[in-house]
Amino acid sequence: MQASRTDAGAALLAEQAAPALTGASVPGPGLQVFAELSANLGRVAQLMQDDVARKQRAWRQIRPLAGIPVGQITAASTLLGSPELAGPRSGFWWDIHLLLGATFTGGAVNVYRSAGGLTQPDLNLVGGFTSSGYLTYGKAQLMLAPGQYLVFGSNSTFTGTANLAIASVTEIAAAAVPDYLL
Repeated sequence: MQASRTDAGAALLAEQAAPALTGASVPGPGLQVFAELSANLGRVAQLMQDDVARKQRAWRQIRPLAGIPVGQITAASTLLGSPELAGPRSGFWWDIHLLLGATFTGGAVNVYRSAGGLTQPDLNLVGGFTSSGYLTYGKAQLMLAPGQYLVFGSNSTFTGTANLAIASVTEIAAAAVPDYLL
């Protein structure tokens, strides 16, 4: 006589439960696997917390600055350099995005990265206004290190008054420059 299907299933379940009741090893994941999984999850959680903390530190160290009026040029062949206005403070870098040269009527205004004196060699030239308007730079195209600043200079055919400003700049703490550049 053949047993019912229910009886056959009950017998299989009883066979599987028997090793657990007698202390024999049970097939499947053991306690060690769960311990390793828990330890790995703990490491992943710590890495995620460290990454969030790093991003928060970077956010506090990288900030946009409002427009900075630098000054005016009113005569031909004049240089305007203002280290306190046209460059980063000690311990910081600047990434300049937008320069403004407004209201002059003729000639040109050149923009130089400072070379430490009143005369600026052409290799420090970073831009020039041939008429009133803006100069735009992408990320990391015009970076100033601590101690550097912009110098504006009019050419010999300059006429009018040039109002000069750094219209958009990001200030970056020196320690955060690598994060900013990534």
